[in-house]
Amino acid sequence: MVINNNTLISVSCLTKTYSSNGISNNVLNNLSLDINKNELSFLIGANGCGKTTLLKILSNHEKADNDFQLVVSGKIVSQIDNNDIIYFPQNIEDALSGSLKVSEFLSLFNKTEIKRIFDNFDNPELIEVFSQNTYKSKLIQELSIGQKQILLAIALLSKNGYIYFFDEIFSAMDKNNRSIFIEFLKKIIIKDNCCAIIVSHDIDMALSYADSILLLNDGNISKMMPSECNENELLKNIHNFSK
Repeated sequence: MVINNNTLISVSCLTKTYSSNGISNNVLNNLSLDINKNELSFLIGANGCGKTTLLKILSNHEKADNDFQLVVSGKIVSQIDNNDIIYFPQNIEDALSGSLKVSEFLSLFNKTEIKRIFDNFDNPELIEVFSQNTYKSKLIQELSIGQKQILLAIALLSKNGYIYFFDEIFSAMDKNNRSIFIEFLKKIIIKDNCCAIIVSHDIDMALSYADSILLLNDGNISKMMPSECNENELLKNIHNFSK
């Protein structure tokens, strides 16, 4: 493992195995990964290949099978500091309480940062749903899944983290809001010298916005620049079909 001054996260020899009916499945097999400062990476792969498992391990929500080597900002650590991690779960119901009003939920976060994010999103549909004049009486459970994803993204971005993990954040967002979110996230990554990994099946978004693409297959990661990627090959790995 070679660490340079620009490397923010470096992982070596990470292994995770699940067993079912006496059969073991090595979802992560001696995996290694380097992510640099100011880097937006899309983590892609077939369903069940271990993408969510990897993010959960790196964000301290799940344990690896072994004491893998983890280096953050040049220092060997046992885990990433929870204060540095922003983790967006695949199941957003785990992070959102439907009994809260939108205003009550956002009041749990930094008001100044929330306003800054609203101002930067600058999207009429989003403002209509979450503006100060309309969201006070709206319950979270009344929102669509896409609106819930945007709401949670706004709240998490206000925490000013250092390392961002987003698991299927685009699954219910429309194309316009996907682009608005990703462009804003890229600004944050550059401004704060941080990094982000997004799990997604959206190949077009990955090829258009990613600094790197992480293809998880057979428990290991191949890291590529978007210009090096063949769209058909990526689709075959994810969906087992080509355009």
